[in-house]
Amino acid sequence: MKSLNKNILIFVIIIITIFLIFFSHLGVLENNSSIRVKNFELISEEKGAYSTNYAYSSNDSILKVNKIGGLEKEARKRVIEEEIINIEGIYSNQFSPYPGELSNEIVCNPKFKPIYQEKEIGNCNYQYYFLYTNERFGLGVCDEQSIMYKYLLGWFSCESNKEVYTINYFAPTEFSFEEMEKIFLELKY
Repeated sequence: MKSLNKNILIFVIIIITIFLIFFSHLGVLENNSSIRVKNFELISEEKGAYSTNYAYSSNDSILKVNKIGGLEKEARKRVIEEEIINIEGIYSNQFSPYPGELSNEIVCNPKFKPIYQEKEIGNCNYQYYFLYTNERFGLGVCDEQSIMYKYLLGWFSCESNKEVYTINYFAPTEFSFEEMEKIFLELKY
């Protein structure tokens, strides 16, 4: 009798495991710890002590999300401000290492400089840049030949939680910044 009960228990465990695997691949059992991104597939999730990183893909686009939790409003604000300062520094005019007759400083073409946007939707604040990157996703691209991707770098945080999300969204150059902005503004935690 004990052998029969043991076999039934093993059979039930196997059936439940198969059920969970099957339905999780169909997306019926959703991972509620990640943010929801329409038309993107979650391809990786890495949890750290204070943050969680998610990577999503859709066709030729890549969307990476870094979620930092447990931050008060001022700390969330500071995280975003530090990143904004870094971006502004990359694209600011620089003194030429070899000044001469043609130029004493290196200047990025205004066409390729970052465009900053800020919006409030409900109790959430969205801040973001439209940028261009090279084939290695590097910033500071200031010429047409080096551009490989359009890039939306953004942050959002909501008053209802103590988290800040950093978004790195890379899309082919055929995408419009308006399409990328729409996806970014629809992100939900």
